[in-house]
This record gives sequence, structure tokens and C-alpha cells, in this order.
Amino acid sequence: MILFSTMNEECDNAICELAQGNKNALSVIYREYGRMIYSVGYNIVKNNADAEDVLQETMMKILKQAHTYRRGTNPKAWVMSIARSCAIDIAKKQNDTSPLEDVEFAVGANESADEMLLIKDAMKRLSAEERTVINLKLYVGLSHSEIASVLGINLFAVQKKYRRALAKLKKYCEE
Repeated sequence: MILFSTMNEECDNAICELAQGNKNALSVIYREYGRMIYSVGYNIVKNNADAEDVLQETMMKILKQAHTYRRGTNPKAWVMSIARSCAIDIAKKQNDTSPLEDVEFAVGANESADEMLLIKDAMKRLSAEERTVINLKLYVGLSHSEIASVLGINLFAVQKKYRRALAKLKKYCEE
């Protein structure tokens, strides 16, 4: 049996209640994941207005797709997968380039402006999938297994991509 944290259990129940027609349960999802959805959106679409659209669109899709959720799975990964999809759709409407081309690395407040530019430049040298894995792990705070679920790849592949991406970042920053 899978053990959930209280938040995961609460969100799991809320999604199931949504599927049964209780639209008030959407407030639980918003309260627990709203900021995270906005952050995922912002990192892809790069502006506040579109990130707010990502949040709104994600909430609407959760409401419409709640019946597809399987109780006892990972509600956070399920919601973040929807958020990522919505953000990519909105970014594609903005332009014809890949919306993941500009995914930024989440740097801490202690980084200098020069260090931030160095990290951003290094991130641009990674593949879109590597940047996504780094972003979901370090910025959004998803576990490797949650990232695997969101991206639809296996856990081993996520771990491998994450390690390789970090090694590349280190190499690029040292050049």
C-alpha cells in the first residue's frame, strides 16, 4: 500500500470528489498547488499574465479531467503534468518556437548577477528535456519518481538525465 502525506491524501480525495461533481473540492487543489502551478507556468511562458492563464486553464482542466484520475496515485504529479501541458499550449500560441527553449534555472538569492548569467547561459546549452528535468527537480521540488510520471518516462531515465544534466552544467560553468 502506498503511504501518502496528509497533503497528498487531501488532494487525492479532492480530485476524486471533483470527479463525483463536488466543484468545491477544487479549492483544495488551488490552495495546495496553486503557487506551484503558477511557477511551472511562469518558467515556461515567461510572463505574469500568461502564467496566470496557465493557472486558470490548469484549474479548468483539472475540473474537466478529474474523472481520469486514479485514486491512490500521485496527485501532485498528475496536477503538474496538466500544468506543464497547459503552459506549453499557451507558449505555442505565443510563437512557433519550442516553449522549453527559455526554461531558466532556479538560482538562489545568494547568487551574484554574474553567477546568474553564467548559470542561465549554461542552462541554454542543455537540451530542452534536460532543462525540464532540472527545473522540475530544483525549482518545482518534484521527486525523481514524480518527474518520471509528469514526463512519461521511467525513473531510471529521469535519474540518469538529472545526473548528466548536472554534470554538464558544472562543466559549462567551469569553462
